[in-house]
Amino acid sequence: MPVNREHIFHVTTPEAWAAAERSGTYAGDTLKTEGFIHCSCLHQLSGVAFRYYKGKQNLLLLEIDSTRLKAPLNFEGKVEDFPHIYGELNVSAVHAAYPFSVKENGDMELPRELLGSGHV
Repeated sequence: MPVNREHIFHVTTPEAWAAAERSGTYAGDTLKTEGFIHCSCLHQLSGVAFRYYKGKQNLLLLEIDSTRLKAPLNFEGKVEDFPHIYGELNVSAVHAAYPFSVKENGDMELPRELLGSGHV
């Protein structure tokens, strides 16, 4: 099954997203330090959740329409290609923001809207 590169995903906090909605752009915590905003395709999300967000509650999962990005998007990685946004994320490119949490064992529950959505 081909990977959907039109819809990509980023995990953030409600506070960071609220600030972005006020300003119109989102930089995350890695744009300044690494030069890009880390994102995932939906099929990559479980690995990202397990590695970086185990036991984290009260997060948001941003669903981004990559065709609406103003900043450049590259798919790159050493083992697997992950989407990286090279600039600020314009709020208008975010299709939806879903409540998101990851259990202590790394399991996550995808929002119902994404199950069977074809974004995998």
